[in-house]
Amino acid sequence: MKLFSTLLLLFLFACTNRMSEQEAKEYNERKKKAEFTVMNWIKEHAYYPESYLPQSFSNYTESHTENSGSPEPYTENYVIHHTHQILDKDSILQTFSGYFMIEYDYTVSMIEKERSNSISAGSELNLGIWMDQFGGLNQKRDSIEKQHQYEMKEKKFINEIKSGYERGVLETENPEDLEYLVRLVDSLEKSKYQNK
Repeated sequence: MKLFSTLLLLFLFACTNRMSEQEAKEYNERKKKAEFTVMNWIKEHAYYPESYLPQSFSNYTESHTENSGSPEPYTENYVIHHTHQILDKDSILQTFSGYFMIEYDYTVSMIEKERSNSISAGSELNLGIWMDQFGGLNQKRDSIEKQHQYEMKEKKFINEIKSGYERGVLETENPEDLEYLVRLVDSLEKSKYQNK
């Protein structure tokens, strides 16, 4: 069975009746954690963090990749719309509204003004829409965060390839290509661990 991605639109007002009390509690905890992730990220990356004034959070959604009805590890993604006021780089108070995409490890990976239903932005962070207008100058921290994001995406890719191969769901025109891909992924994984 092939991997497929299921977008779970878990709006609390619509799903409370279908969720158990424990599920609703866990959902609310993840939503709150997503809100705190966005607020902390803004405070850490803003040129004028003291000017940040959160106004609202809405449209929270969750998604993950499933295999045979079970969630795949490290595939959870969270999206939340956030409106806030903050000084831009020219010290002018602005209102920003956008969708903040959050990875399974609760790191912000993408910001969009309008929702495009993208899950990730590839190996580079797509934060420019916010950073260009409001972002600070801590290049070392941003570089470390970017490297962490890249490593998490690489780990997710390796796990998906290995899992697909073990379950026999990966297909190529030439079987030798599949063997080469698996050897390549194995050597990549081994080199990462040896360098740590």
